[in-house]
Amino acid sequence: MDRRESDAAQVPGILLEGSCFSGKSSVAKVLARMLAARGLLPQLGHCYVCEDAENARLHAMALHSFNVQLPPATFRDSGYFLEFNRCRSLNLAHDARLLRNCSWPSRRVQIQDRHWFSQYCQNDYFTPSRDYLPLQWRNESAPRFDLHVLLGVCGDTLRACAQLPVRPEEHGVHKHFRRFGDELADFESHCASLWPEGPKWMRLNMDQHSPDSAAVVICNAFSQVTGLCE
Repeated sequence: MDRRESDAAQVPGILLEGSCFSGKSSVAKVLARMLAARGLLPQLGHCYVCEDAENARLHAMALHSFNVQLPPATFRDSGYFLEFNRCRSLNLAHDARLLRNCSWPSRRVQIQDRHWFSQYCQNDYFTPSRDYLPLQWRNESAPRFDLHVLLGVCGDTLRACAQLPVRPEEHGVHKHFRRFGDELADFESHCASLWPEGPKWMRLNMDQHSPDSAAVVICNAFSQVTGLCE
C-alpha cells in the first residue's frame, strides 16, 4: 500500500462517519432528498462505493465472521474482531483502487454512509498489532471526498441507543456495541481523537441536532467548499 498522495481517489460528495447509533443513515437519507431538491444527483452509498463482485464478497465475509465466533470476553477482545477487520480492510483497499479509475457524471454527489475512517478507527482500537489500513495508506491512498463529517454523540446517548430493540438487519458490530453499551463512549473518544482537521473536515454534535437540522448544516458546508447546492 505504498502509494503517492496523488493516488488517493477524489470522490465528489459527502462522507458521513461516526460510531454506531450516531445517526449516519438517517442524516444521509435527508441529505439525499435535500440535494435532489436543489437539482443535484445524489447517490447513497453504504460501507463501500463501487458496486463490484469483489467488494460484495469481502463485505459479506466480514459480516459472516461474527456468526462463527464465540461471544467476546471483553469489549476490546481483539480476537473477536480479527477476521472482520481483516476482511473489511481488504474491502476498503479494493474500493479505493476502483475509485481511482471512476468517472463521475456532472452534478453527481455521493452521500457515503461510512467508509475508510470508521474502519481505520476500529482497526486501531481493537486490533492495533495487525496494522490493517496503516497510517501511510490513510495519508496517501484513502479516498478523499469534497466534505467529510464526523457525527458525534455523548456517552449517555450511546448507552440509551444500545438499549433500544435490536433490528433484524443489524450485524455483528452493532450487536457487539449493544452488548457493551457502557464502554462505547471510550471508542467514540478514540475516533474523535483521530479525526483530521481542515476546511473539508467537520464535526457535528448530534446531541444538538435532529437528522433534518444536521442535514441543513452539512448542506451549507458542502455548498461552501464546492459552490454547489446554492
